[in-house]
Amino acid sequence: MKSFCVIRFSILTITTLLILGLVFTPARAETDSADVPASVIHQKLWEGKASAALDKEFVRQLAARARVENTQTNYDVLFYDVNIRVNDTTEIIFGIVKMVAAATIDDVVEVQVDFHDGMILDSIQASSGPLAFSRLDNVVTVSLDAVRNSGEQFEATFYYHGHPTEGGFQGFSFAYRNGTPVISSLSEPYFARSWWPCKDRMDDKPDSMDIAITVDTAFYAASNGILDSTVSYGANAHTFYWSVRYPIVTYLFSVAISVYTVWNDEWIYNAGQDTMPIVHAVYPNNYTYSLTKYDITPYALTVFSDKYGQYPFANEKYGHANFQWGGGMEHQTMSSMSGSSFGFSERVVVHEMAHQWFGDMITCRSWGHIWLNEGWASYAEADYYLEKDGWAAYHNYMNGMAYSGGGTIFIEDSDTSEVWNIFHGGLSYDKAAWVIHMLRGMLGNELFYDAVAAYYNSQFQYGAATTEDFRDVFEAATGQELDWFFEDWIYGEYRPYYQFRYIQEPSDSGGYDLYLLVEQIQTTDPQVFRMPVDFFFDFSTIPDDTVQL
Repeated sequence: MKSFCVIRFSILTITTLLILGLVFTPARAETDSADVPASVIHQKLWEGKASAALDKEFVRQLAARARVENTQTNYDVLFYDVNIRVNDTTEIIFGIVKMVAAATIDDVVEVQVDFHDGMILDSIQASSGPLAFSRLDNVVTVSLDAVRNSGEQFEATFYYHGHPTEGGFQGFSFAYRNGTPVISSLSEPYFARSWWPCKDRMDDKPDSMDIAITVDTAFYAASNGILDSTVSYGANAHTFYWSVRYPIVTYLFSVAISVYTVWNDEWIYNAGQDTMPIVHAVYPNNYTYSLTKYDITPYALTVFSDKYGQYPFANEKYGHANFQWGGGMEHQTMSSMSGSSFGFSERVVVHEMAHQWFGDMITCRSWGHIWLNEGWASYAEADYYLEKDGWAAYHNYMNGMAYSGGGTIFIEDSDTSEVWNIFHGGLSYDKAAWVIHMLRGMLGNELFYDAVAAYYNSQFQYGAATTEDFRDVFEAATGQELDWFFEDWIYGEYRPYYQFRYIQEPSDSGGYDLYLLVEQIQTTDPQVFRMPVDFFFDFSTIPDDTVQL
């Protein structure tokens, strides 16, 4: 089945007809040079995240657990106070996690907390004394010391220790680089629970966190938020005290511990009235290299703040910490980056920074909507190069994210048990970036950025959103109905292929009539995409024109 239309124009003289927006599929490459298509960069990024979950059956169990109805909806987490001591020799974590929460319904007598059953839970305490608990698989059911009604707060402090699971399911790594320990976390998507007890969901962010990390004096411990102090702990250790005063989802809580060279920069914003610290913790042999790579950070912060709204965590910091995982991870206020040249690539730096808006401030509400994180961050790369290098660079960059394969951008719940499905580079990163690109093209720059501003300032700020939430904000901000667009591009597969031809003939009224035939010739579903297309008319004697049909 084909779609076609015949368009009649009364015009003067036509010399050329061009159709814009057609894309190509670039060849794959294995390097990180500037001429490598963005799709290759994104493949490395999603492979780095997915590599944390090689044990597919175990992750399927976790994903199923995340989907089943449970009593975690009966409370809202307000605050975590996390205190961990990390022994780099024995590779044991000793932790104390205090959770402050409030009941969301009446008659709450117990709550469920996610915690991997390979870690040893020594006790759970309240101010009134020990709390009874039971464990089933990776869920701890805690009996409260009294009945709580809606709005009433309670506390529970978890004392635990153990070596975080490794191999197939791993959110916390004890690794080495040139004989030096590198201890770090990468908890996305289901792995925060593998090393600290928490309500491991995206739809319930604590309002704030206190983080204390005790390590040997040879090490620096990077984390989220602001470093309040570093205090000696016995003769051979010290404790880093970090405070987070913005809502934060559990998978973005970060620990990066090693022998680092730490250097500082600053971001000046609000027309020079305000300054925010920038902190980079890099491997010592990367220090000189990092000076010429991470120095784009202030400029990129300004670019995205001008386009999307002020950097969402301006009262804290931004920066980078090297770790031994592949690719990068958008940990809130301090992205973790591979210590290889890939982790210093401008495109990777820009991608992880853009996540601070899309993924960190506004987080996808469930993993099926991951495109709201990854697609936006991927599109932001092109948007950055538009600002830096102009329209030709922008269009070239978008062509580097061309994707023509099958599968929907939205991921059904049953498929999120496979981490490789969640972080599918072609769909969640590349095609999703094209969705944003096309939305901008349809709406025009002014309306598009008005809608982005509305999204930034919406009820989902520092919260979590779905595709439908995002759509509704854009509809309200632009006054346009967009159901059809998301139905085709987020919930549909493949892409259109256009074929066109035209004839022209003298018009009875003078000049010429143009008859334009446009067909979609793809045979995949949906067979017809409802999509405006821009046509550029190059006239010989009058100004050129672009018409959207």
